[in-house]
Amino acid sequence: MPPVLRALLEAELDAGNTIIEVGHSHPAPPIGAYFKLARQVTTRPRESGDGLDFIDRHGSTSSGEFTDADRRFWILEAPNPADAAYPDMDAIRESLRPPPFVPTSRTSEESEPTHSGAAADHAEDAEAWRRFNDSKRIDYERWKEGIGYDLEALASLSVESQRAVERELTPPSGWRDVEALAALDTPTARETLRQAIHAANLEVRLAVLSRAPAVVDDATRTQVILTALGEAAPFAGRTEALDLVMEYHPPEVVQALFGWLLRASGEMAYHYAATLAAIHGVVDSRYDWSLRPMYLAFNTEDPAARREAFLALCAKLGVDGPALLAIAEQDLGARRDPKLPE
Repeated sequence: MPPVLRALLEAELDAGNTIIEVGHSHPAPPIGAYFKLARQVTTRPRESGDGLDFIDRHGSTSSGEFTDADRRFWILEAPNPADAAYPDMDAIRESLRPPPFVPTSRTSEESEPTHSGAAADHAEDAEAWRRFNDSKRIDYERWKEGIGYDLEALASLSVESQRAVERELTPPSGWRDVEALAALDTPTARETLRQAIHAANLEVRLAVLSRAPAVVDDATRTQVILTALGEAAPFAGRTEALDLVMEYHPPEVVQALFGWLLRASGEMAYHYAATLAAIHGVVDSRYDWSLRPMYLAFNTEDPAARREAFLALCAKLGVDGPALLAIAEQDLGARRDPKLPE
């Protein structure tokens, strides 16, 4: 469990809070693990900060959630009694029904078309709202396949309903929220996305770059990608970060990729090497396996073997390997990854 979350849990237990449930696969299937507390957190503000992200849920399973940037471990707060109650589905269905036709003093020939149009519009909005809400329920299959919200249903909503969705998704908590706000493309949504590029959640930042690039300037785009290259991991931003690098790779980003070849994990170095080969045009894409043995040479904890793989890749790319290695080693000395041996 990350130290920042463990410290919060221990502080709550010292303050008299209790653990009522321990589980896994939620809220981040299939790798999530969580502790659920009996009461809401009191030892720190219920807001993001100090290395933690807070989500105010008001749901039937939790009233709030704390996690860190990796979003794998969670501290959940028990739901409020009112939120935990099952919703009255009959009342919800009734609220979505079109209003009954109320005759006016005008003739039926004048009234009926007007009413029919209003009722049809109401019914269409209700159906679009139902479809959009259904798409927000992310099950394992939707999570695994990367299926977002129903954007067609979102586009079919009335202006008032779209504003309600916009408020609900602000600030965005994941890439699906970002995608929906980008689809709305209102001035308020665009400003929300401009602010979201500075979010603690890496998934949100990368989603803004890929789904709303127009709201981000090049300097910010470069800085977010550089940060992502260091933070990304399998199932936690790696694919998104490298997809962005394929589209946007100024010299600072390319140099960072060479640097990470020495200090990243063997698995990540493999993918950074494949990305560099694609950027330099040696292969058609980073999914091309023709140079796989060369990439696999980086999957080692032996510093000498890692440097040998570095020089071999540089020779294949047609770049000055010794010069790049000197720069990478200088950077390695300043920012040594403790996972790699001295």
